[in-house]
Amino acid sequence: MGEFELSLPRSKCFVVSMTNAQDRRETFTHNAINSNVEWAFFDACTQLAPGLDYDPARSTSKFGRSLTKGEIGCYSSHYSLWQQLLKDDGADQYLIIEDDVLIDWAMVEALAKRHFAQEDIHYLRLFYKNPVPSILLERGFGSSQHCLIELHGWAWGTQAYFITKQGAQAMIQACQQILMPLDDQMDRSWEHGIPNLAIFPAPAIESAVPSQIETDRGTQRSGKNATLEFRKAEWKRSKSAYRKARLKRWWNNRSKR
Repeated sequence: MGEFELSLPRSKCFVVSMTNAQDRRETFTHNAINSNVEWAFFDACTQLAPGLDYDPARSTSKFGRSLTKGEIGCYSSHYSLWQQLLKDDGADQYLIIEDDVLIDWAMVEALAKRHFAQEDIHYLRLFYKNPVPSILLERGFGSSQHCLIELHGWAWGTQAYFITKQGAQAMIQACQQILMPLDDQMDRSWEHGIPNLAIFPAPAIESAVPSQIETDRGTQRSGKNATLEFRKAEWKRSKSAYRKARLKRWWNNRSKR
């Protein structure tokens, strides 16, 4: 990365928020008052978005349960933004944030000036909820205190991330048929082919405010109630992807010596 001159990208930032979440919108706006990053609210979906296919029975038979109304809305909102990005001739990449997130705007401003497609980075998380195996890819990423890492397994969370057109296209293809919550599906890099990259330490954090999606979901995470066959297959694929990534990283480091 970075061996050739990179052009400045056209970045846009959207904050997913329910239209009636006035308190959240006011809080987010207040926290972003000194930001130099232009952003706009995106009205969260309350119904299944066009292009998505959802059958509760099919989700239950494979994942172990049907999705809640809040999960469907979250899924549809992000999916709609990916579709919008593909049609947006004025943008190369989107920064998608949820309205219950606190942002390190100075760090985000620096990241928004990076043309991620030219760096072969198509999905970059600014926050994740669950510690999972990771591989260090690059130190001093964005700042001297931050690193670029690759996550493997169910890190969970759709709170804040950059995505390019290529990333959006891959996610759309992998997520058209709803079988599980969106973050579980996005973590399945072995299926959609987009590395699950993140910045550490995280330049975003989820606020300690009630989330209807999390309340509805409870402890039913990552197929806890799914069939044994499904869980075994998922963990096998996750572990295989992790081993391959570690081997690739080892080989790349060895070749540089």
